[in-house]
Amino acid sequence: ASTPCGEYADLDQCNCGGTVQNSHRWLQTILGDSQEALVGPVLNIQSPAQDQAVTDGFPVSVTATHVRGIGTVELFLNGTSYSIQDAHPREMAGFPYEFIVPSDLSDGIIDVEVRATNDIGTETIAMVTVQKGEPCTGQASCQNSQSCEDGRCVIPPAIGMLGDSCTTGEDCISGICPLDGEQGICSVTCFLTTTEETCSAGFTCTQASPGNSICWPKSESGSCGCQHSTSGGVTSIILCMMVLWRFRRRTRYINLR
Repeated sequence: ASTPCGEYADLDQCNCGGTVQNSHRWLQTILGDSQEALVGPVLNIQSPAQDQAVTDGFPVSVTATHVRGIGTVELFLNGTSYSIQDAHPREMAGFPYEFIVPSDLSDGIIDVEVRATNDIGTETIAMVTVQKGEPCTGQASCQNSQSCEDGRCVIPPAIGMLGDSCTTGEDCISGICPLDGEQGICSVTCFLTTTEETCSAGFTCTQASPGNSICWPKSESGSCGCQHSTSGGVTSIILCMMVLWRFRRRTRYINLR
């Protein structure tokens, strides 16, 4: 949970490195991960079915439940994230999560993968394989940014490391590409603290939004296409566009149907 900086009334001064502190991540840093196995959400792909023939814009329907509640449900097609949904309201916890696949998705064999997390990021993965039209036979059968592998049109895996140039999250291994105008740099999540530096040399942990921080070059003082403010000689960078923001370091449970 995140609580306001300075949660005790008699605390004269508080320096949490931001306006909120994440108690879960703080305890995880101090105490380490639990040694008990963490169980991910119960996840079921209701449709489409395994080996089903599908058409343009086919729907994907899944159910995801967990005793702690659901965090997010995310749809991947041939390894690429296409859509993510936050948890349903508690009174709708048992309702399915509905996705519509883009109508311009390339024909071929399609691995429909869904990843669901609970409120602390423990993850379960479910997958079915379907076919739309004929399997691809080469790059000409796929979109420009894709290649054909085993009858599937796929986007090549990201290779961008921390500090590399990027235009979307798909360029970065972390999936995080904060933009400065039209150009960005690959970043990673970090733990904002006053006692230690959690980023690599040349980078500092910067708050991107309440409760979320990323590593950003120490030499940068620009505005990322938004605005920056100066108070007491300290410049605060407001990172306005986070592409494919996901915390990757999660326990995963794979459920293939």
